[in-house]
Amino acid sequence: MPARGEAMRATPMRLALTFLALAYGAASLGSGIDRILGQLPAGAGTPILIAPAPFADSSLRRAAAVQLADGHDARAASLARKAVVRSPLEPQASSLLGAALLGEQNSVSADAAFRISGQLGWRDGATQTYWMQAALAAGEVAIASERLDAILRLEPLKAHLAVPSAYLEGGQEGRSALAARLANGPGWLPSYFDPGPEVQRFQLVQRAQVAQQLATRKIVGCAAIASFTRRLVAEEMIGAAQDVWRAHCPPARNALLADGDFADQSPFGRSPFAWEKFADGSLSQVPASPKGGLLLESTASFPRKVVRQLLVLKPGTYRLSWSALDAQGRPNDRITANVGCSPQGPQQRIPAAAANQRMAAEWRVTGDCEGRWLTFSLAPGNGGITFGNVRLEQVASAPR
Repeated sequence: MPARGEAMRATPMRLALTFLALAYGAASLGSGIDRILGQLPAGAGTPILIAPAPFADSSLRRAAAVQLADGHDARAASLARKAVVRSPLEPQASSLLGAALLGEQNSVSADAAFRISGQLGWRDGATQTYWMQAALAAGEVAIASERLDAILRLEPLKAHLAVPSAYLEGGQEGRSALAARLANGPGWLPSYFDPGPEVQRFQLVQRAQVAQQLATRKIVGCAAIASFTRRLVAEEMIGAAQDVWRAHCPPARNALLADGDFADQSPFGRSPFAWEKFADGSLSQVPASPKGGLLLESTASFPRKVVRQLLVLKPGTYRLSWSALDAQGRPNDRITANVGCSPQGPQQRIPAAAANQRMAAEWRVTGDCEGRWLTFSLAPGNGGITFGNVRLEQVASAPR
């Protein structure tokens, strides 16, 4: 009988423990659903999914962000208020409310919301953007650059876009502040100098100016700036590209022509001012020796382009020379030089003659184009040609 009494007394306890376990499991499930929903993408047009009311927290913030992205400011504000009540110490909730209130033209309340968000923590992009714009409106460019730096440290790939850096790039003081931030080597520097297709030409001009100012503080090196210079060339901003390239790639500063010996594969090989090589089934070109030069052979019945390089030259007279030797080591005239203002446009041959075991020509450069494509071709013939030691020197300036 005592054992039976103990069993009867234990039954309510078991029921209570079972109920608590079920309640805990339900709470864990609800909280888990909220976290999962809160991590879903929150872009425009994405579905709005909110966890059951007792558990809604991060899913509320996501729903507010979706409504904001869809342009439904009033709905976003309503959801953001609920998120603030649910998690008053969550900075994103306050920043979402601030952004929604801005959309409703309620600037006073929006400012109050962003002040709360700012006091709770700065790791929120919307909050940083608000205070960056506020700093710019107050003429505090240095503070605005701090805010931009914080935004891009949170999301470095945003520097690839036209905004938010455009807020600072438009003015000289802003560009100087940007250069000062970039001089610290932030993680967003590579993305900034690899602008996306939506970055317009005038913005590329501004980024080139930032790059020039950056060079007075920090040289980022050939590899880090090569992609940006290629983009400038693609947009036909050839002079700006060369200025930026020479500013950040010291080996290129005093060279009229890069890698005349065809020996240096880096850094010029990553630059738009490097040799571009041509080869197919009818043309073979391989290194002639570890010290440089190219061994060329062609089976084509017409001249074949071998290499070309983009040059930026001041008006004047230049001396262009190169070495071209046959298999017996004798000078050979099968290598010819041509120049044009575009890689696909008409090319003009530069007449050359043998001089001191080399081919040489004087070349008159005028101001008709910003950049010139120097192309070397191999004429038909038997046997291989060793080509290299290309040199370019200015011998006279254009008359004033």
